Amino acid sequence: MKFESEWVKLNRKLAEQGDASAQNILGNLYIRGTGVEQNNTEGAKWLRNAAEQGYVMAQLKLGDCYANGKGVVKNKA
Repeated sequence: MKFESEWVKLNRKLAEQGDASAQNILGNLYIRGTGVEQNNTEGAKWLRNAAEQGYVMAQLKLGDCYANGKGVVKNKA
């Protein structure tokens, strides 16, 4: 059974309801492995959801993911 903190559970619930801030937080938690098993692919997925809603911090972090190949195919463009 995988570990998932209460903070992750709360943000997952909000993220699944379309909250861009929670999607950004959840994406970052996955990228860092904070309160959940690290998973760059899952992190990038949640960051993309927030970024597509215009959430600037998620757009920046997703750009970093692409620049460094974290959870996505590396693409510096």
